[in-house]
Order: sequence, then C-alpha cells, then structure tokens
Amino acid sequence: VAPKLSITGPAAAGKFSPSNQLTLEAIVDPPSYISTLDWTSLSGSLDLDKVALTDTSGEAMLVIDSDKLLGGQDYTFKASVQVGDLAWSASFDVNVNAAPSSGILTVSPA
Repeated sequence: VAPKLSITGPAAAGKFSPSNQLTLEAIVDPPSYISTLDWTSLSGSLDLDKVALTDTSGEAMLVIDSDKLLGGQDYTFKASVQVGDLAWSASFDVNVNAAPSSGILTVSPA
C-alpha cells in the first residue's frame, strides 16, 4: 500500500498576509514510510534555503518568517517524499495579499 502525502497550511479561502509567518506541514500516512522529505518552491522568486526558518530537507514542517513573501505574488510549495526507488509529492498554493493601492476618498457631508 502506497503512503498518502498531503500538506496542511493556512485556509485555502482568501489571501495570505505577508506580515504573517507561513507554516506548512507535510503529512505522510503512515509516517513510517518517510525515507527522505524535501521542500521546494515551484513558483515565485523565492529561495527557500534563505528564507525558511526550518530545514528544507528532512523536516515535515516548513516555516517561512513574516515579511519574506512578496505581496501580490502566488507561490506553490512542494513536499516530496522518497522511499527507496519510489517517490510521492504534494503541492500547496499560497496567494499573498498585495499592499493597499491608491484610491479616492469621498467624505459626505462636505
């Protein structure tokens, strides 16, 4: 029976604030199947080795410090598990809020 790999993280609905710390967790069921686990960033201009607070190899948790993700960017993170010659992967998408932009304020009555 092949193991199941999934990733948990912030709620999928809505956008993620870049001022928050991002925590993702790879869950392998059953956990005894883990031989190696690696994290990669598939999109966005992000070097995980520079911004992650956790190891990108061997750790089930991926933690990225606040203000390391760019507002308005979409990121896809991938966890890969290898057992012998077999490999599985799962991905998780994060949509980061853009900073507020200029607009018009109207006050009434004048």
